[in-house]
Amino acid sequence: MEGLRFGYDEKVVEVITEQGKLNILMYFATRVNSSLKPYCWYKEHVLIGAREHGLPPEHIAQIEAIAAVEDPDVTRGERELAIYC
Repeated sequence: MEGLRFGYDEKVVEVITEQGKLNILMYFATRVNSSLKPYCWYKEHVLIGAREHGLPPEHIAQIEAIAAVEDPDVTRGERELAIYC
């Protein structure tokens, strides 16, 4: 991951699914700046994944409520979301 050790770290967490317990490698921010907002395309990635994996409606609503900003690099957003077409 490009930000690993530079604002992000990794850890293994246990997740319980219908198939049983899984150990998942996750990345988390080590430096948090609450004034920063995700790009709209990134928020859309997260929402698509949340819906695809059946997260509860209240979790999806929390993600939807997060303010996002337009990416000044329009082509990056188009490229990112092109995987869904």
